[in-house]
Amino acid sequence: MNARDFKTYEAMGPIAGRVEFEIQHNWIIRKDLAPFLMFWDLDRIAAAGRLPDVLGKVLFYVAGYAKDPRPSCQIPEIRAYLRKLVEEWPFFVFADNLETQFLWCLIECAVPRLSMATSKVAPGRYIARIEPEDINHVYGQLVEGLGHIWSMDSRFTVELFKQRIKQVESRLRKMEYRPPGQ
Repeated sequence: MNARDFKTYEAMGPIAGRVEFEIQHNWIIRKDLAPFLMFWDLDRIAAAGRLPDVLGKVLFYVAGYAKDPRPSCQIPEIRAYLRKLVEEWPFFVFADNLETQFLWCLIECAVPRLSMATSKVAPGRYIARIEPEDINHVYGQLVEGLGHIWSMDSRFTVELFKQRIKQVESRLRKMEYRPPGQ
């Protein structure tokens, strides 16, 4: 289901499969977090009893840059927007469905220091260098966000929390990130 036609998560009704959520180009250009934060107001979603419906079901993507050959983490306005978004809404580890590289892209954009090497032969392919303390800080923010959500709904168990962390870390390892202590 595509969330584009809805103002709030709850307005979508029961969700059986995944939810596609577009982070719109015009939000990024205007530096406007409000539409995202309004749609994903977790206090409101929790009050409606819908938090479990969100867990691991959202395919996030950034729209409006398909013709730009640079990776998202090399586009200054995307980096700035996603960095601010992580500060305001550190719940992506909870919601992301892990089907795409969005979570890794989010981490690359949220770190303060990122060194990149690209190839003219293969535009869009790159090697990123991130300082371990930067990546661990961002990952820590996201795990703290997950912990906060767990405290909002008694249906979330410690075992489910551990399972979600394991899923996320497995996905990140496939993208070459090693979580702290691994």
